[in-house]
Amino acid sequence: MNKSIFSLLFLSLMLAISCGTEDDLEKNDIIEPEEIAECLVPENGIIKLRTIDSLKDFLITYKNCDTINATIIVEFIQQIPDTLVSNITYLNGSLLLSGVSQNVDNLQVFENLIKVEGNFGIGRSSVKDVKGFDALEYIGGEFRANENYGLGELTGFNKLKTIQGDFVFNKNSFSNIDGFASLEKIGGEIVFQENFKLNSINGFESLTNSSNIIIQDNESLVSINGINGPLKLNGNLLINQNELLQDVNGFNNLVEVNGWLEISSNKKIERITGFEKLQKVGGDYFKIIDNEELNIIPLFESLNSITGPLMFRRNNLTILKGFNLLESSGGININEEEMSDITGFNSLVILNGELNLAQLPLKLVSGFNIIEQINSGLYLTNLDELENVDFLSSLRNITGNANISNNELLTDVSGISSITDIDGDLDISGNDILTEIVGFSELTNISGELAIIANFSLINISGFEAANSINNLRVFSNIELQNFSGFNQLISVQEDIQLLNNPKLINVNPAFSILSTIGGDLDLDGNNLSNLNGFGMLKSIGGSLRIKKSYIKNIDFFQNLTSVGTDIIFSSNYELENLTGLSNINEEIDYLGIARNPKLSICAISVVCEYLASGMDNEIRLNAFNCNSSTEILANCN
Repeated sequence: MNKSIFSLLFLSLMLAISCGTEDDLEKNDIIEPEEIAECLVPENGIIKLRTIDSLKDFLITYKNCDTINATIIVEFIQQIPDTLVSNITYLNGSLLLSGVSQNVDNLQVFENLIKVEGNFGIGRSSVKDVKGFDALEYIGGEFRANENYGLGELTGFNKLKTIQGDFVFNKNSFSNIDGFASLEKIGGEIVFQENFKLNSINGFESLTNSSNIIIQDNESLVSINGINGPLKLNGNLLINQNELLQDVNGFNNLVEVNGWLEISSNKKIERITGFEKLQKVGGDYFKIIDNEELNIIPLFESLNSITGPLMFRRNNLTILKGFNLLESSGGININEEEMSDITGFNSLVILNGELNLAQLPLKLVSGFNIIEQINSGLYLTNLDELENVDFLSSLRNITGNANISNNELLTDVSGISSITDIDGDLDISGNDILTEIVGFSELTNISGELAIIANFSLINISGFEAANSINNLRVFSNIELQNFSGFNQLISVQEDIQLLNNPKLINVNPAFSILSTIGGDLDLDGNNLSNLNGFGMLKSIGGSLRIKKSYIKNIDFFQNLTSVGTDIIFSSNYELENLTGLSNINEEIDYLGIARNPKLSICAISVVCEYLASGMDNEIRLNAFNCNSSTEILANCN
């Protein structure tokens, strides 16, 4: 019987209970002895038991039957004498307890029942204890207890070994679950949900197999201690929103979770222990998040494989250690406001996802020290106590972006200078006391952009001597930056080079000594540049050439430049005297702007003359004589 039929049957029963009278039930539902020949059942395959008389009739009718091919629905409303016991051992159907009264304190009528081929259900019942199933070993469908608001205890299933379907407890009033010590296999999922008085889960010492385990929204649950069998989960493990849960001390023999694992939003939980034999988490993630009081977790010293990312967020963890056999993970994401120490991860060489450490007061990181490859990005952000990145000294390759930003006490990034390839961006920004960026002597490729932005104490950028490919270079708003050198193997930049608002930057020499091509813009604005000799080999700029607010006297260093794709703009260059360095440009441009260069008097070069002669839009003003208007320049053109 599938779940929908099972649920529909429960609903029908509830309506019958609320609308029918005992006389109606006796007339229509009681199975009279003369209606049955041998062990035959009604045509609809359903037997209902509600009163003692109906039970007596049932026992008489089926006294010689150890097997019945029917579904039995039990609706007892009065105490059942211990002497009334059925001989049935095998039920080829379902057994449903529906609306059983609080006057009933046992169900020993079924004490010989060994096997139920269909579902076993307890619904909307107030029976004090579900006793009387001490012989039951097998359920071929699901075991479901729903909306039993008066049910006190759930014990007496100590021989039950197999449930082929789901094992579900939803909206019940019992305080503990115990007595499933022999249960080995659950073919479906285990669900404990919205059981408002449940305070402990115990008694699953033999469980070896299930799909999912869901323990969720049990508002009185304090501890989970008893799921300690040698368990392999074919699905997920979720422990979520149990407001009073303080301790998870089960799962000591859990070996595998082939789905995801999540422990989240349990406000009072302080410690998680166990999981000492867990070797694998195979789903989308392994996350322990939003447990506000959680300060102790296991070492997970047997865990060697996590398919998805490992996540710790918004708990109360101060130290993370262990995971020393972990060889494969789909990423590591840690965001913990109190965590100052990370150790362990001593077997992790390749990370098949991102390494993301954010908003941690990290002082000591001795983990991750043999990682060589990160396959989805490196993010070290808002680590207020971090001083260096030496823990990544073995790192060679990053697929994805590398972001080292907003780390208040960071003084040294040379710890990742052994890296050879970044298949994404490298962003070093907002590190307030970082004074130099040096090294990266083995880095050959940055397929995205190199961004060095708003490091307010940064004085020196040097290195990157092996870099031969960068997509985009941006150096912005480093207010103390004075020296920029390196990049002397770089032949081309696919997009832009932008050096902007670095007011103390004097020169970029030696740098870019063999750079010949910029695919986008060369934009130099708001620096203190007096020397651009580093661009002496540049031949082509695919976008615009913009030089603003500098102290260069001439642009002779552009003598090899033959092509600018769009605009040429010189503005507010306070010492600039001539533009003769652009004399070899032999292609047309889209726009010309020459303004506020007070010493500029020589502008009549071919690219300027040809553009002005075409009559196209321009800005020529506030320069020295002979360059103060388009008319003056054209008058000096040959």
